[in-house]
This record gives sequence, structure tokens and C-alpha cells, in this order.
Amino acid sequence: MTVLTIYCCGTGYNRDKVDIVSTLNLETTSTHTIVDGPGSGPGFWRSPEARGYTPGASGGVTGGLAGVGIDANLRWMLDWVAPQLVKHPVRAINLCGWSRGGITSLKFAHALMQLGKRPERAQFKTPLASLAVNIFAIDPVPGKTGPANWDSWKSVGLSPLVRNYFVVYAQHESRGGFAPVLPTRLRGPARLEMMVMPGTHSSVAGTLDNLDRFGESAELVQDLARRFLTRHETRHSTQFARGRLLDTKGILERYAQILANFAAYQQVGKSGFGVGGLGIGSARRTAYSDRGDALAMQFTPEKIPGFFVNDHHREAMLVGYQSLTGFLDEFAAAPNGATPIKRTKWQVDEAALRKSALDVKRHAAINDARRLQNELPATAAAVRTFLASHGESI
Repeated sequence: MTVLTIYCCGTGYNRDKVDIVSTLNLETTSTHTIVDGPGSGPGFWRSPEARGYTPGASGGVTGGLAGVGIDANLRWMLDWVAPQLVKHPVRAINLCGWSRGGITSLKFAHALMQLGKRPERAQFKTPLASLAVNIFAIDPVPGKTGPANWDSWKSVGLSPLVRNYFVVYAQHESRGGFAPVLPTRLRGPARLEMMVMPGTHSSVAGTLDNLDRFGESAELVQDLARRFLTRHETRHSTQFARGRLLDTKGILERYAQILANFAAYQQVGKSGFGVGGLGIGSARRTAYSDRGDALAMQFTPEKIPGFFVNDHHREAMLVGYQSLTGFLDEFAAAPNGATPIKRTKWQVDEAALRKSALDVKRHAAINDARRLQNELPATAAAVRTFLASHGESI
């Protein structure tokens, strides 16, 4: 059985530029292809096929503002998949896309059913209905640029063929023109995972101009993508020639760098002016459902109250430092000046109970903290800074 992998570039990006999609494409050794993003062609308006790009690499104006090129890419992708279905029994199609490339991935899961109208369908070694589509999307943004771009918002829900959908949202991107799609209609057996990663629309994707300042978030997203693409059917998944997965220590130290640099993440989000009316950063990011309804994302550019940046961060800490994780969890929503509460005839001093619980957990976490200092100095420093802000130490 074969797994096909398709990489979908974002607006203005193609296989020759530096970002997560082009990087993973270069490292993939199993059967795969890449489609170049709308607006990434050499021309100003509409571009013919050139430099080996796919037809969707339209000119900068039509592609950038109106998403021209997505439909051409979808047709090209179908033309690439059909012969593969004739040659091989295909178990799954893995897709990875950023920005409008994430949108292209969602649309392609719907477009796949069009292959049933092709004359060669009788030769397919795999029935279309049994294909499993797995999508890793990085900040999937159709673009809010007016009526000319409305087609980009069609067929962006989860197709019944989608088995696994992992989506990463940029915490510090709040420009109106970069409103992402949030799936709300789940069909079939789809497993949905959502992750919020500090950074803007471009920095979470590891574009060249963001790597120096915000490379740690891009490395974490890239690691998540590799794990997603390789975890489904281990013997028949996307294969990579290089790009070793991060170990737990590598993950934690990168999150520690994010914490140390969090003010810069917030600042770049506030200063991200758009062009062509794309908007100015706001206090809370707006998303849209696959029906087109406006939704307020449940996160802000501010650091969440607890120590951990997201669930991925906490899960990595939990692997080797369970007691310390439990101690840090106590400060996710610490009460301010708890007062005794009367329960029947007994007085319960919640402040005293909390202090007692903290003392027990602190004692258990001391060994973890010592190991952390020796093994992960940046993470240990982040923990000390966080606890000091709560008047605590360990």
C-alpha cells in the first residue's frame, strides 16, 4: 500500500522559497509532490507555467488579493493523483499546507470525489470512498479581500474523507485580512486537533525573514508536522530523509526561548500592518466558521495565566518532570486572598489548605527542579522567573 503526500504552498510562496512547506517537501523521500501558491508566479497579473511551477502560481495581484490559482492547483493535484491510483493501492493521502495552502488542502479533500467521473476510475486499485485524507494545516487563511475572493471560502469544511485534521493557529496574528477558518461541521470519523502557537501568520510557518527572531516557534510547528505526517500507518506513511524529530528536551528548551522572548512576539503582532486594507492588529483574533460565521478565537496575544504556553508544552514537561508539572499547575489560576467559607458547622480556611497542598507538591517537585537545572538550563530559568512572579521559589 502507498501513501501519497502533497504539499501546498501559501500565497506568494512556492517551492523555491523558504518556509515549512518547501522545507518538508525537500526532505520527503516517499511519493510526493508540491503545488506552488497563488500569487507566487513570476508575472504581475497572470503568469503562464514557468520555472517548473504548477499552474496555480498566478501573478502577484490576482493571486495575492483574489486567490486566483487555487482552482488550477486543485485540477493539477487531481491529475497527479489519478495515475497513482491506477499504479498503486493507495492507503492515504497526506496533505500539509500553510495559509491559502491550508485552504487548498481542505478544498482538495472535497475535490477528490470528482475522480469518480474520470474514465480511468475502473482501473483505480483503491475505491475513492476508502481513501483516508490526513491534513496538517498551518494558519489556514482564505483571505478577506472582497467579492473577488469569495470563491476561496467555498468547500473549506472537513470532507467526509478526512480522517485526521491537525490545525495550528498563530497566537499573535490579528489582522482582519488574515482571519483563519475554524471547522465547525464535522462529518464522518474525522479526528480534530487544534494548537495555538505564539507567532504571526508568517513566523509560525518559518519564513526566511522570521527565522532569526522567532525560529523556535517555527521549529516546533515543523516538528509537529513531521510527527503528524509519519504517525498514521507507520509502515506506509510519509518518509523523510533528514530532519530528525526533536526530543523532549529540545521541545522544552524551545518553549523556554519563546517565554524569554514573549514580549517580542506580542510586539510584532501589534505592529503587523496589512496592505490593501488587510487591517491592523486588534486585541482578539477573529476567525470564521466553514459556514462563514464570524467567531472570536478563544485566545488573545497575552500570555495565558499559567506557566505553559499550550498543551503541547505541558505534555512535554509531563514526560520527565511530573511532580514539577503538578506544582506549576497550581499557579494556572491562583486565587487572590482566599477567605474562609462556612460549610455546615465547620470553618474551612481555604488559604491554609492551599498552603498545605503547595508545601506537599513543592517537596515532591524539588528533585525535578534540581534535574531540570542540570539538564535544561533555559527551562529552569523560565520556571524560576514564573514562580518569582507569584512570590514563590523552589
